[in-house]
Amino acid sequence: MPEIEQLSLAETLQRAAADHQRKTGVAVPVTLRNARKRPSAGENHAVRVLQESLANGFRHGDGRNQRVSVTGSDGEVSVEVADDGPGFDPTR
Repeated sequence: MPEIEQLSLAETLQRAAADHQRKTGVAVPVTLRNARKRPSAGENHAVRVLQESLANGFRHGDGRNQRVSVTGSDGEVSVEVADDGPGFDPTR
């Protein structure tokens, strides 16, 4: 994603959430803890996963009150996407 190479991980994730809001009209708060200054290749993949997770939650899960939490530690980043939709039974 060449257009985001100069952005921090925090800025990139916030931009992804803002893009989702612009497309759907649904605000997505982003909570960041210990996000790195520059995204690594793996973190760019995390941004793609975030984009797809938000889109799928909105399209297929009646996702309401979508929210994102990002935590970084020891060279790792964890991205959690949640909403108030009906969910699914993971055992099925």
